[in-house]
Amino acid sequence: MKYLNSFFCFLSLFISTLSATPIKGKIVDSSGEILSFASIHVEGTSIGTTSNIDGFYELELEEGTYQLVFQYVGYTSKVESVTIGKQAIELNVVLEPLVNNIQEVVVTAGEDPAYRVIRKAIKKRKFYLNQRKEYSCDAYVKGKHSVGVDELPKSFMGFSLEDDSLDVDSLDFGILYLSESLSRLHYKKGQYKEVMVFSKVSGDDKGFSFNSGSDLAKLSFYQNTIQLGEAQILSPIANDALSAYKYRMETSFYDEKGHLVYKIEVIPKNKLGAVVAGYIYIVDKDWAIHSTDLFTTGKSANISILDTLHFRETHIKLDDKTWTVFSRNLTFTLKVLFIKLYGYFASVFSNYDLNPNFDKKFFNAEIFKVEDNANKQDQAAWDSIRPVPLGKDEIEDYHEKDSLQKIYNSKAYKDSMDRIANKFKLMDLATGYTYQNTHKGYAFNVSSILQNFYFNTVQGFVLGLNANFKHTVNAEKYQWYRISGEGNYAFSEQQFRGSGAFEMQFSAISKAKLKIEGGKKALQFNSDNPIMPMINNYYTLLEKRNYLKLYDEVYGSATYSQEILNGLYVEGGIKYAQRSALVNTTDWSFVPKNTRAYFSNHPQDIGQPNINKDNPSFLTHQHLELALKLRIRLGQKYVTYPNRRVYKPSQFPDIWISYKKGVPWLGGTTNYDYLELKLTKEKIALGTSGLFSFNLTGGWFPNRAKTYFMDYHHFNGNQTIFAKNDAYLRTFQLLPYYQNSTNSAFVMLHAEHHFNGAIWNKIPGLKVLGFEFVAGYHVLYTPENREYMEFNIGLDRIGWGIFRFLRADFVMGYKVGEPLRYGAVLGFNFSL
Repeated sequence: MKYLNSFFCFLSLFISTLSATPIKGKIVDSSGEILSFASIHVEGTSIGTTSNIDGFYELELEEGTYQLVFQYVGYTSKVESVTIGKQAIELNVVLEPLVNNIQEVVVTAGEDPAYRVIRKAIKKRKFYLNQRKEYSCDAYVKGKHSVGVDELPKSFMGFSLEDDSLDVDSLDFGILYLSESLSRLHYKKGQYKEVMVFSKVSGDDKGFSFNSGSDLAKLSFYQNTIQLGEAQILSPIANDALSAYKYRMETSFYDEKGHLVYKIEVIPKNKLGAVVAGYIYIVDKDWAIHSTDLFTTGKSANISILDTLHFRETHIKLDDKTWTVFSRNLTFTLKVLFIKLYGYFASVFSNYDLNPNFDKKFFNAEIFKVEDNANKQDQAAWDSIRPVPLGKDEIEDYHEKDSLQKIYNSKAYKDSMDRIANKFKLMDLATGYTYQNTHKGYAFNVSSILQNFYFNTVQGFVLGLNANFKHTVNAEKYQWYRISGEGNYAFSEQQFRGSGAFEMQFSAISKAKLKIEGGKKALQFNSDNPIMPMINNYYTLLEKRNYLKLYDEVYGSATYSQEILNGLYVEGGIKYAQRSALVNTTDWSFVPKNTRAYFSNHPQDIGQPNINKDNPSFLTHQHLELALKLRIRLGQKYVTYPNRRVYKPSQFPDIWISYKKGVPWLGGTTNYDYLELKLTKEKIALGTSGLFSFNLTGGWFPNRAKTYFMDYHHFNGNQTIFAKNDAYLRTFQLLPYYQNSTNSAFVMLHAEHHFNGAIWNKIPGLKVLGFEFVAGYHVLYTPENREYMEFNIGLDRIGWGIFRFLRADFVMGYKVGEPLRYGAVLGFNFSL
């Protein structure tokens, strides 16, 4: 029932087109240049459209006389009176560039008159941001991405790219992605809700468009900042815009309603800051945005693959007081080496209802919904409602890819492609081998032996193999199951270990999953696995520092997880295991002349090599464990597709509540209760100052009648120079791995701030490098060891061009009564 308003709105729109008459034409400037995405609307209303990439437009109106307004940013608008009858009308329009006309501008001595206008606009920014408490409108969005080559080099990686038949200045490989969507967009007091009724993706009649009218609506320069990736780009009329921009009055003109409009050049004081450049048009007396022609760069947004991103938009005035966006177009260019991806998202916001009647429960956790039949509309339906005509290449792309899709989806084609892909190649020895049957929806994968070849002092050299089989039971409902197995042989131990698992997803709406597994594994005492095998290989074989500590477990377990209610995720499990101690079986290394002795396999042996080297650290025992984990996400929103649901992060921290119980039943000897509470939130945007993240965790063992060391709570330490990339918010970089492990109580805080260029970009001579400052504070308290603190400051996104993969931190550790600890750590994380 709650979507009936949207349904009837589009039904009436569809019916009205049956009796409407089209008016069409082409919009160019006085020199004949095409004006792509020019705005056309009926004066005094929000009924209208835009021209397409080729300058053509089409608008269907019922019989009558209308005043049509033609607008393009940087050009004088034109009003044409048209009378619609039963015959189609062709109306071509020529727009003239703006001419210099500043006689209406009051000049203040010593200051460009643009500053007076900008100050007025800044004062009215919040007014226009919150002017419309609620509204509904149609949101049409078209996305088009193409791939090409610009300035092709003569050679690449030793291969010649010279060819007389190629135009090396520019190669166009065609459209990569083309999609359209038409939604009804609803807004109330800061909340958006979008219902997508029509969706079309070229070459994929089962897919849904990535387009979003609400996402484009949020990109408003009435906001202090607009988010672009992880950067917050400062609006030219933000509260503190005067500290970041200079302004120049270029000209003024009167629009079709007689409003005096100022064209103001926006000039960044720091071109590499999180800023825009270009032109903003402000209406006199109303001090509203009339239109924009602004751009930012990848260096400004700290996105290495981004070349430029243009924001072009037009606003219209409704009911003599309400200014609102009518069209917003984003045009971008991405560059990877000599390959360019260029494209646009063009949007039209029309048919505004400024006084909608929303049901009290209409605005809820669902912020976006795709109707069941949105991607099943035929060509006739699309032709009847499409507000922006397709370009010639877009028509060809739809025709070609939709035709090819029938071939690609055929069993014969899938089988032929599988036969090619399933052929074994020599490279598969290094990368692994996959056998697939696309038509039947299954794939079998075997990992490379090289990926499971490692060394440690307990097992010696280990050679392993992983394999898994995945079958998609229902592709539309995202239902699947996976059977996996792994096995390895430890040469020094002369021991084989193997395990297997069955995992199934029942629902992509509730994310219901079941996993059953069992076997024999050698495990780290800390289940978060702080020591990576590759890093352990280096430190053990080359430096004779064996930080990895292992024990044996023969186990069987079952885990079930599901989103029970929106914002309440539950995961529960049971495990029964036999746990046995392991000891070192080898002291081999690549450097036999190194006289350093290995430590024992006792996890707390961090300073006495060879002490109890061959003695087990605990007695073999049985363990029965029950575990329950809850995640509470207040204010969680979600997107609903006909076959799945996508949950969005909340503005509030995630609350995790965990409970584990060692149960002395069925031969189990452990007897303990462990409770944990965690609050965590990543990437909290703090305007142009960057992103803040934190992880606050506390734990307590109210019952510890019988625990073994692996049952303790272990804190991620680090005794190497390499950081674990996904664990900065739960790692103490200078803390020995098991030094502070506890079975009593603890509290810890990890906090980091990424400045996103807010500091680095202000340093002359360095800002062109595109690095980012990061700083952090980490503190741990346990009753046994009291407080331990770490401070870190570092640089992220170190590299050049698109190759940014390094983070370097200087870390200082402090503990009362001990000397200060100093160190450096490196992290490898590819960043765009």
